[in-house]
Amino acid sequence: MYFETTMHVTVPVADAAECARRIHNKTELRDFDAFTWTATNGRRLAVVADNHCDNTWLEVAVIDLDRNVQLESITAGWIKTETELTRYFADCETQDYTFREGIQLPLDGNNDEAPATFTCGCCGEGFDSTYKAQRKYDQDNGYGICPRCTKYYGG
Repeated sequence: MYFETTMHVTVPVADAAECARRIHNKTELRDFDAFTWTATNGRRLAVVADNHCDNTWLEVAVIDLDRNVQLESITAGWIKTETELTRYFADCETQDYTFREGIQLPLDGNNDEAPATFTCGCCGEGFDSTYKAQRKYDQDNGYGICPRCTKYYGG
């Protein structure tokens, strides 16, 4: 999941509809934004970009911030209308299925030591690390420098 390799910044939105509008229209969004809102039932949600550096918002992750679970992975780039994308996000406000547990979203300077899988920008191999450890290499989403290749980068 690429979202775990980026430090996100909270961007409050009014509701699922505003989140969908920004993503669908590709306005007012940066690859490190975490669009957050509180549903009427009190559930706090975040939607973050979850694709690699070429089109970060093609795929999005919907996170339940209180339970630390990923509720959904949505290929937003395939959804034809803003209304349909709103419906997907609004469904996450009340559904209880879990796509993935134990999420530690790097957000507003917190959880930067959460484990994540990176692709080495030097050799192309996959490896586990943290956002904090990889930040010094300033790689794109999902990329870092593996332990074998750090010797080439002063690490």
